[in-house]
Amino acid sequence: MNKETLKVVSTVLNVIIFLVFFVLKVTGYLDWSWFFVTLPLWLSVGLVLAFWVLFISLMLIVKFIKNIFK
Repeated sequence: MNKETLKVVSTVLNVIIFLVFFVLKVTGYLDWSWFFVTLPLWLSVGLVLAFWVLFISLMLIVKFIKNIFK
């Protein structure tokens, strides 16, 4: 699978899981908070943000260490 196909599959899967949780919540079968019901929609966004925060942090640390040993 290429990256674009993987992105589409993961997005569709997250939406399907959200819709299942939504229907179960609205019909009363789930007693979860809405945060947990909508969590599948936020997981992709959260993973991307976590990756970028980690990447930028590592780049800043490397830059700082290079400046120390100059």
